[in-house]
Amino acid sequence: MTVSRKNISEPVLFFSILSALSIFLFKDSITLFPSFIHAWTQSDRYALALGFLRNGFDFFHPQTFNLFTAHGITQVDFPIHEYLVACLMKISGTTAPVVFRLYTLLYGLTGLFFLFKLTRSNGGSFFRGLFVSVFMMTCPVFTYYLDGFLPSIPSFSNVIIGYYFFFRYKKEQRPADFALAILFLALAALARMPFFIFLFAVFCQQVLESLHLKKINRHEAIVFLIGFGIWFAYLFYNLHLASQYGSQFLLTILPAKNFHEFKEILKDIRDNWKLEYFSWLQYLALLTLIFFIFVRSWKKISSQHKPMTLQILISGTGVLIYFLCMSTQFPEHDYYVIDSLYPVIALILVHAIQNIPANSRFSKIALPATGTVLLCVFVMSSSGIMKKRYTFHEWDRTEITRQNFTGTEQFLDSIGIPKTAKMLVLDAYTTNMPLILMNRMGYALLWTTKENID
Repeated sequence: MTVSRKNISEPVLFFSILSALSIFLFKDSITLFPSFIHAWTQSDRYALALGFLRNGFDFFHPQTFNLFTAHGITQVDFPIHEYLVACLMKISGTTAPVVFRLYTLLYGLTGLFFLFKLTRSNGGSFFRGLFVSVFMMTCPVFTYYLDGFLPSIPSFSNVIIGYYFFFRYKKEQRPADFALAILFLALAALARMPFFIFLFAVFCQQVLESLHLKKINRHEAIVFLIGFGIWFAYLFYNLHLASQYGSQFLLTILPAKNFHEFKEILKDIRDNWKLEYFSWLQYLALLTLIFFIFVRSWKKISSQHKPMTLQILISGTGVLIYFLCMSTQFPEHDYYVIDSLYPVIALILVHAIQNIPANSRFSKIALPATGTVLLCVFVMSSSGIMKKRYTFHEWDRTEITRQNFTGTEQFLDSIGIPKTAKMLVLDAYTTNMPLILMNRMGYALLWTTKENID
């Protein structure tokens, strides 16, 4: 009975705390149309969800409002989340942005709960598990997209869920756990391609184990074959969509051309995002936790090759390779850090926090008190950055576009322009935002240069 009460009370307490934090952080943004930082990309995702409502839920022909591609159909990473959002919109009877934002938020909180569970299963206390989850929740970039429209947050959650079952499998060797691990890791990679890093990292770890044991696990081999088979099957289908209809999303790698450009990229990343990837106090806390890994358990790690340590090393290497391949995109796209670095940081936190000693009576009181203060500072810091990100600036053409086209659907209806009319938007700046607001398909001229108009 005691175990049962604990199993119920911990999730209830955890979700109560994170729900309260969510109300505090997102009360002003949860109903907003895609706006401000990366509203372009977010409105494209919103358009995909609305497109499923328009095309009769044809999953294999994802469609936006922009006729830059044939019939608006476009290649895109496995759009399962946009499809589920469309289903929720159909059920609820509203296409308001709040449906999409709530879906992403709840999916993100679920991932943070499994991060808490992973910390607990790795020997951490309730408070340590809570600390790790709130640390990730309040990383400013993570916070900003936690109630947004990008698949990065659901895919991050799926990776964490996959890791929870994977490390449980490493302890208990239950085949069902391994199947669930690969299922969620594959879902993460399908919906957002960079997350393939973590599916492949788990594969590499199991291959190394098989080489060490000189034995192939047939169950693992079959599960990997299914997981990779589905991922590659959709990849080839996606290429078919691109060749037949076109693409509104990125398809190629974009590395730096030379070492000088790479140095400039690093400088731009530092200038643009240094205190938005993490707050300065989070950097300090992270470095402190990593210090405890080296001081307290380096010998133990090097001799026993713990599964989590090995996974951190393999996935960290994969993230580095990804960064080199896509380095030119990082200065402008803050959410790329969610797709690559943040899952590794989450594992480092889970692994490191158990190495902080709490043997004395003083430390058992001081550590939770210090941790609580840190979490409060993390929350306030992230809240402050959220307010800055949702502040209008005169140079923000995306937000200007949203303001200019708000109410145009009702205006076009009032003057008898049919829903089937094809619209041309000059100085649209974004590919889908004005078309969504007009609720009509058409063409978006992003910049009105003579060449573009011709």
